Amino acid sequence: LVSPRHILTAAHCVHANDGSIQNGDAFSITLRCTDLNNCPSNAVYRKSTRIFVNPHFVLDTLTHDVAILLLDEEVTSVDPVPLISYDNRDITCPGQELLTIGHGVSYSRGERIFEQRGLSAQLMGVSIPVRSNSACQKMYDNLWDETMLCVGDTNLDACQGDSGGPLF
Repeated sequence: LVSPRHILTAAHCVHANDGSIQNGDAFSITLRCTDLNNCPSNAVYRKSTRIFVNPHFVLDTLTHDVAILLLDEEVTSVDPVPLISYDNRDITCPGQELLTIGHGVSYSRGERIFEQRGLSAQLMGVSIPVRSNSACQKMYDNLWDETMLCVGDTNLDACQGDSGGPLF
């Protein structure tokens, strides 16, 4: 939540399997709920009404991978997360630990834990380091460019279903 009526996410998350952008009302948003099987009474539920995708987004390379969801009504009981400046070097310094959270696929002792179509009902989080531009260029070759922030670790990372989530 970046304003009372806007959610920031990844553009590739709002594309259908055929590459088209999904309908504006395709997404349900739940706030103040860390366990999807047991949301508290003060959980907030909204629907998206429109989707705005960065006009420079390229699905094949994921460059400019940003989208905004417009909500059906304002969220007044949750504070929006402030955005950082692109020039903020504090978070782009290689080795800096950042926190990512989400309900994506999780693994435990090498076994996949399946809940709700393979996603975790419990909100998960992991601290992961920022990687250098040169390391990411070697790892991702033509799928990475300097407009991206590369984070992750060999053993700890976000996973499928976490895309578009926050990075603190």
